[in-house]
Amino acid sequence: MPFEKVTTSTGKSKTVAVQKRLLFGNLSDPWAVFLRVHFWAKQLREGRVQTRSEVARREGITRARVSQLWPLCRITRERAEQALMASMRREISLRSLIKFAQSVDVKLVVSGLGNTARG
Repeated sequence: MPFEKVTTSTGKSKTVAVQKRLLFGNLSDPWAVFLRVHFWAKQLREGRVQTRSEVARREGITRARVSQLWPLCRITRERAEQALMASMRREISLRSLIKFAQSVDVKLVVSGLGNTARG
């Protein structure tokens, strides 16, 4: 765990653990996260990053968070539009978008198409 020295309000120096930053600042738009995850997948395919751990280090977030968001890279534009239609034009949350991505994968595997049908 990385540490850094900070100065307290009384002028004393102390060492504190560095906190991981929030995902891309205080991002509330799930579609922006969706696009960011697709960018990560593209970097991985093109070899600009080697692992998801490297993505996490570059973004300043945990590996667990990258893994939580990773199913979003399986959603195609058409599937994203389906999710938007399923939400009936209401605000769609990041959590529901991730669940949608996971449920699409489950339906494909159950229908016998296996891993080859994943986007």
